[in-house]
Amino acid sequence: MRRKNKFSIKMCLENKNKRIKNERMNRMKNQSMKYLAAMLLLGLVMGGCATQSSSENQQDSTLQQSVEQNEAAEKEASEAGISYEEALQISCTEAGTERSAVEDFSVELDKDGSRLIYEVEIIVGDSEYEYEVDGKDGAVLEKKQTKYLRSAAEQQAEISYAEAVAAALQHAQLKAGDAQVWKQHLAEDDGAAVYEIELMTKEHHYEYEISGSTSQVLESEQKKR
Repeated sequence: MRRKNKFSIKMCLENKNKRIKNERMNRMKNQSMKYLAAMLLLGLVMGGCATQSSSENQQDSTLQQSVEQNEAAEKEASEAGISYEEALQISCTEAGTERSAVEDFSVELDKDGSRLIYEVEIIVGDSEYEYEVDGKDGAVLEKKQTKYLRSAAEQQAEISYAEAVAAALQHAQLKAGDAQVWKQHLAEDDGAAVYEIELMTKEHHYEYEISGSTSQVLESEQKKR
C-alpha cells in the first residue's frame, strides 16, 4: 500500500514537472514568436524609412537639377547682347518682311559651346524661314528658306493668332504686358487646327496648345525659368 502511494506521488511529481517544463517551453516559444514579430515589424519600418529617404533624396536631386537649369537659363539670357524681339526683328528684315506682318513665329535661345544663339523660325505666306542669330551682336549665322503649305485643318482655323494668345494669357492669369510671346504657331493635331503658344515672364515659361476652333486650352505647362 505504501509502495502504491509512493508510486502515485512519484507519478504526480513527474506529471507536474512535465507540465512545468511544457509551460516553460510554451513561454519560450511565445517569447521567440514575439521577438520575431518585433524584428519583422522593425525591418518593415526601417525598410519604409529607407524607401522614403531614397524617394526624398531623389526629389531633392531633381529639384536641385531644376534649380541649376533655371540658373543656367537666366545666366544665358543675361549674357545675350540682344533681346529675343531684336533677334525676331533681324530675322524679319532678312526675310524682307515687316515684323507686324509676321504672325507665325518661334524664338529659342540656345548655346553652342560658348556662343549664345537665337534660333528663329517665321512663316510668311507660303514660305518658312529659319535663322540662327548671334546672341551677342545680332549677326545672321545661318539662314534657310523652304516652301510651307498649310494643311486643310490649319486653313479652317476659326480663331486668330491674337485670340489664341489672349486665351493663353487669360489661363495664365497674365496681362498682355506681363509676358513676352516667344512662340505662336498654327499646326495640325489629329486633323484639327491647334495653336502652339509659348509665353515668357521673368520667372516662368508657359507652354500652351489652344484649340483653333473654340480657343479652349487643350494642354498647358508652367515651368520656372
